[in-house]
Amino acid sequence: MYKIIVPYRDRESHLRMFADNAIPFFEETGREYKIIVVEQADGKPFNLGKLTNIGFDLYRSIDGGFKPEDSFVFQPVDCIPYDAHYDAPRGGIAKLASHYSTPRDPDDALAGILSRRTEWAPRASQVVQGEPRPHGVPYFYKAFSVDPVAYKRVNGFNNDCWGWGGEDNEFFIRLSMFNIKTVHRLCLYDMLDHELASLEFHNKNLNKANELLRHCDIYQSGLNTLQYSVKEQTGRFGIETYVCEV
Repeated sequence: MYKIIVPYRDRESHLRMFADNAIPFFEETGREYKIIVVEQADGKPFNLGKLTNIGFDLYRSIDGGFKPEDSFVFQPVDCIPYDAHYDAPRGGIAKLASHYSTPRDPDDALAGILSRRTEWAPRASQVVQGEPRPHGVPYFYKAFSVDPVAYKRVNGFNNDCWGWGGEDNEFFIRLSMFNIKTVHRLCLYDMLDHELASLEFHNKNLNKANELLRHCDIYQSGLNTLQYSVKEQTGRFGIETYVCEV
């Protein structure tokens, strides 16, 4: 089963497009799936890593928790899957990369709000879905799918990376510390356009990654120190939503 977490705040138009387009995609995969939105209440800078940890923690008690065949999926709200394979390797993680190259008819309902970076033609580097790409895999991923055992083993994300950027650097250092298998997959996403985030906290978060490299202590911050409260459970555009104070 795909257990999908969408970290979210203040992007209602994106969430609506995600619900309208991603839900049909997951229906077509033929796999069982569940999507939850973890919405951060206002008051603090956005915290992507902590919201991901909260989603994982919530899934541990929803529908009987995780099963061995489940994949825990981190899915940005502004990346709508067009051609993606979400099965996580057992004991490891799949980084799902994108070339922003989904070809679409300009009259398509999505076309008007896609990123300016989107190109209207497929690239020669696209490969058959599910096949490994031997070289040149883009460093930046758009989503990831991870075995729940592996996510728990690295203690999830650091809870203290506020604002945009750097939390993923720290997370992948955690994976490397345990030699957890990482598979790169070339997948296609429609990238929704949005204003660029502030870099105010970026260097501070990168410093946390460097600190982890020096001290190798994944237990200073993560699933074991996670604190939050669910303020409201509701539904946004048909998706189960948990509004959380972080």
